Amino acid sequence: MANVLTLTRVTNGAQADGSSNNSFQVLVNDSVTGAGVANVTVTLSVTTGATLTASTVTTGSAGSVFGYVTSTTAASYVVTAALTGATSKTISVIFTSAAETAAAQRALETMQSALSGTTGSGYVGYDQTLTYASGTIGASLSQAATNLTTNNNKLAALATSTGSGSVGYDSTVTYASGTVGAAFNSAATNLTTNNNKLAALATSTGAGSVGYDSTVSYASGTVGAAFNSAATNLTSNNNQLAALATSSGAGSVGYDSTVSYANGTVGSAFNSAATNLTSNNNQLAALGTSSGAGSVGYSSTVSYAGGTVGSAFNSAATNLTSINNQLSALATSSGAGSVGYDQTIDYANGTLGSAFNYSGTTLASQTNKLARYLDIEDFADTNSAAGDWTTAIQAAIDAAVSRGILEVRGTGSYSISGTVKIRNIFGNGLNISIHSLSVSSSFPSNTSFWDATPMISIGDLIGNATGLNLFINVLDGGSKADGVVPTGYGFALSHIHIGSATNCIAVVRTGAHQWPNSSNQLTGDYWSSNFVGVFLKNGTTGTNPIVEGWKVSVKFIAANYWGGIWLFDCGQYAQLSGDWDYNGRYVGVVELDSTTGLSSIAGQTGLKLTNGTTPLEFLFYYTYQGSTYAVVAASSNISVYDGSGVFPWTVGQTISCTTVTGVSLTYTAVTLCGDNASKTNFFDIFHDFERTAFGRVQVTAGYLSGIIGGLLHTSNLQYQNSYEDPTDCFHGLSVTNSGTTLAFINTPVESSAYSYVTADYVNFQKKLYMQDRLYEGTPVAIKLGPSSTTSTTITTLKDSAQDKHLDEGSIYDITLKTNYAGNCGSYRIFVLSSGGTYSHNVISSYSTSAITVDFVDNTTGVDMNFRQQAQSQMEVVINIVRI
Repeated sequence: MANVLTLTRVTNGAQADGSSNNSFQVLVNDSVTGAGVANVTVTLSVTTGATLTASTVTTGSAGSVFGYVTSTTAASYVVTAALTGATSKTISVIFTSAAETAAAQRALETMQSALSGTTGSGYVGYDQTLTYASGTIGASLSQAATNLTTNNNKLAALATSTGSGSVGYDSTVTYASGTVGAAFNSAATNLTTNNNKLAALATSTGAGSVGYDSTVSYASGTVGAAFNSAATNLTSNNNQLAALATSSGAGSVGYDSTVSYANGTVGSAFNSAATNLTSNNNQLAALGTSSGAGSVGYSSTVSYAGGTVGSAFNSAATNLTSINNQLSALATSSGAGSVGYDQTIDYANGTLGSAFNYSGTTLASQTNKLARYLDIEDFADTNSAAGDWTTAIQAAIDAAVSRGILEVRGTGSYSISGTVKIRNIFGNGLNISIHSLSVSSSFPSNTSFWDATPMISIGDLIGNATGLNLFINVLDGGSKADGVVPTGYGFALSHIHIGSATNCIAVVRTGAHQWPNSSNQLTGDYWSSNFVGVFLKNGTTGTNPIVEGWKVSVKFIAANYWGGIWLFDCGQYAQLSGDWDYNGRYVGVVELDSTTGLSSIAGQTGLKLTNGTTPLEFLFYYTYQGSTYAVVAASSNISVYDGSGVFPWTVGQTISCTTVTGVSLTYTAVTLCGDNASKTNFFDIFHDFERTAFGRVQVTAGYLSGIIGGLLHTSNLQYQNSYEDPTDCFHGLSVTNSGTTLAFINTPVESSAYSYVTADYVNFQKKLYMQDRLYEGTPVAIKLGPSSTTSTTITTLKDSAQDKHLDEGSIYDITLKTNYAGNCGSYRIFVLSSGGTYSHNVISSYSTSAITVDFVDNTTGVDMNFRQQAQSQMEVVINIVRI
């Protein structure tokens, strides 16, 4: 039966970004063990509108193989991978990013670490000034070949004896020009006769001085001549190799650690006193000074002498457990695995490269580096080499998403020329940390606040992203870019942290999304020199694209040109905290006395108001304490604090709109930043909710120098500054306390208190309006039966000691009500206590014939007595108020 897997790609690309070319990986695993199965042929097909590079592919040693598909006309297509009769195998397909190229430096560091246990660390003495032949390890790091143009230049030809090329010279070989061996060619002018050849020195193969015979007189300029008895520079045997400085390759023939070689020779690089070699591990690095070093074509069949380059790869080396582990196993890519790691290759098991494979069973254990996180440098490419990291960052993020890896790291400083897109993460979550991100000179420029290109966009048209954690330590918009912007379905339930944000049009801006973007957390350290820190606006298309419930906590938002945060008709239920100051220095707030046509421009963006000479950006309008205000912005600092201090319009001028007819405004006053006595008033928060039902924003700031906008009374504001009193405002109620007087202020209506409370009184500065509600002092309610002779005491009035200026008596107003028609009364009684006795005076009274009321003095007060004889039971209520 056929084992078929179908995978659909949407919106013309693996990442839904419109790319027409995509790579994919086919994995075949044993259905029982889960191991990759090699040499399996998989049949591929694709639906109309796309083409495959190959219709069949065969898996490699790890059970995986790559294929490529190109969209020709299809906006979406289906790739099908099938195995016939493979019931014991499973098949899967992974789409990948086409831009996955490894960073050579990171792989080099990995290789160096692996070789640290043996002499030879330093990956074969690479010299960055040399260009190595194609196919050698050194060539992986070269960009242009100059001194080694063909494989004939490799010292691999010297592998005929132990010591590979640096010892064991073979006189029958003609070595390529520029190699160590070339110095000893029989055709060399310094070896003119057989007597002069090093073959005559065969009494000790490879030994330091190559079997020198003291009875032979060697031709001038030859190696042997250095040992002639007439040589003045040989005073002892220990100095012999120093004389080899006259011949190319001198000092690299059988190095003796007990010899101190002459300065300038190859051997001198290994002297214990050499400042560039602090340990044996560093020896091979010194070979970079000699042409050919690093290109020693390693042969797995040779056992190299201790201390040579080849010995680092001997099968007995502790860090390479078998010949299969040698670099020759990585032959699928020149040098790959030890230098230029290629993520598209499945390296043989046991090789350095295999540690980084992202496919196969090793990934499931989550022990490999690439299974845990990706570095941006893993995807370095030719663009990043030129300073533009856009494609590398994009490739790293796309690869993490497609492989299910949850972390992308970037510890460097990265310049980008276009928007980096975070997409397709759905509810899976993703952690991205970038140290520093800035824009290059080729990044698109803006023409106004409203058309800036974002550095980072979050979202797609497939699903709302949640669980995203984006951390950027330093963000620089280059005075032309937005920072982070949601697009498509956008994001929710995520955390964006931007430490330092400067030179952005808006550090974070919403409004282009098409789905609810709610309950996000936004944090930071210091945001300054942007036009706006946060601009929150609902989307205009899609399904309920609201913005609400954001938590914004930046330690200090300061000196941004327009404001710290602008809540543009949206952002309800936001929680704002941190410190805010010096924002809004390009802004002026005019108090209007004529608002003709103002409603026609309300809520629009990008409009200009002008006095006929100077246009200013119209931001929004609001009403406060009975007045209407328009907020406008200049193109430069007009603050009194540190700007020109000059507003370009004049009171009384008619203000119109440059693009909307029918607007005719006049104003009576203008407020600029820093125009109060202490120069400390600024516009930090734009509470722009005039055109909505409410704001319901919670502000809890340590220091905040100003908040303006409509419906302030619908939000809870708790903050402090050095000039305002009050600042705290709970749904429009502000409270101040001088230490002796508590004041209550209805801030949406006026700035004066409506009530004061002291230790002695409660004062109302307004008329007390009770409607039909009872103004009550001390009430008494009682039910009394009839009597023609006996009265009932219903209350006792006392001469109160409270609230007296001197020792005056007390006066009470008493109202009496009953449930019997026509029977009621009103009494004003003066009560005085003196010398232990009470007296009273009835100043005024009223009652009817059906009831009797009288007042009687006694030692404890003045009794109010009541008697009725009109009905079987009368309900009596009195209200006693002291005046």
